[in-house]
Amino acid sequence: MFAEALKKRDQELLKQGKIEGMKTAALNMLYEGMDINKISKITGITIGEIRKLKMKK
Repeated sequence: MFAEALKKRDQELLKQGKIEGMKTAALNMLYEGMDINKISKITGITIGEIRKLKMKK
């Protein structure tokens, strides 16, 4: 049971890491002047979320 909990936690951390990595990539694409629609298509991040990232930069 403990091993299952650790495995689940590790999977969640990996998922979060992948999401953060995509957000970082999207932010870098914004810095390079790439179109928001193209960024969304490439990363799978919603346009709304990309706009939020843009406002934070």
